[in-house]
Amino acid sequence: MPEINIKQILLIKPNSSSEGVLIGASSDECVRLLGKPDEISDYYSETDDDMMKLYQYGESKLYFLKGKLSVWDVLDSRIWVGQVNGRIFKIGDKLISGSVRPSDFRGLPITHYGGKSRNMGFAFASINEVKNDRTYLDSYFELLFNSKGVLFSICMGDK
Repeated sequence: MPEINIKQILLIKPNSSSEGVLIGASSDECVRLLGKPDEISDYYSETDDDMMKLYQYGESKLYFLKGKLSVWDVLDSRIWVGQVNGRIFKIGDKLISGSVRPSDFRGLPITHYGGKSRNMGFAFASINEVKNDRTYLDSYFELLFNSKGVLFSICMGDK
C-alpha cells in the first residue's frame, strides 16, 4: 500500500498561512486553529470501546479520544488538508481530466477504481498507509472521488 507521512496531512483553515492541526492535537488547539465547531457531541467508538467527543464543522467530523484528535473525516470545504504553504487537498478538487483511469492525484496514486468505503460509493480512491518518519501508524489516509473525478471525502481513519 502507498504511504504518506503524517506531517503532510494537517487540518488547515482555508487560506491560512499559520500552522495546521496534526493527529494527537488537543481539542483546545483545534478550536484555536480551526475556530469554534458548529456542534460538539458524545460518540461511542466500538473500535476503542470508549466514548469520544465529536466536533462537527459543517459536514466534517473530528473525533477526540481522551482529549486528543484521533480520526477525522473532511466532507466540505470549511477545512483543508495538507501542509501550510505546501500540497493541499480540498473538497471539490478534481482529478486531471482526459483519462478514463487516472493514475494519481497530486503525487498520491489512485489505488482503487469503483467501490464503497465507509458506506460511501466512489469511482476512484487513493488509500495510503500513514507513517511518522520511519514508523508506520495504525491509520490510513483516504481520498474519495465521484464519477466526475471530484474529491468529496478526505479521511484519516484507524485500521
